[in-house]
Amino acid sequence: MSKVMQKKIGRLTILAEYEDKSLMCKCDCGNIVTRSRTLLYNGTSSSSCGCLKGKAIALGISRK
Repeated sequence: MSKVMQKKIGRLTILAEYEDKSLMCKCDCGNIVTRSRTLLYNGTSSSSCGCLKGKAIALGISRK
C-alpha cells in the first residue's frame, strides 16, 4: 500500500491506494472491496460494494 486515505465516494470510504492504482475501500455496510481508482473517480465504477443492488431488488426498484 502506498497511501492511506479517508476520502468518501458514495457509500465507499477509501482506506488505501495500492501501487497498481487500485483502491481498498470500506462500504457503509461494512464490506471491504477493491476498486480501480480511475473507474471510481470518473463514476464508471459502482459507489458501493453491491449492497445497494440487493436493497433495490428487495424494494422492487430496477434500472430501465
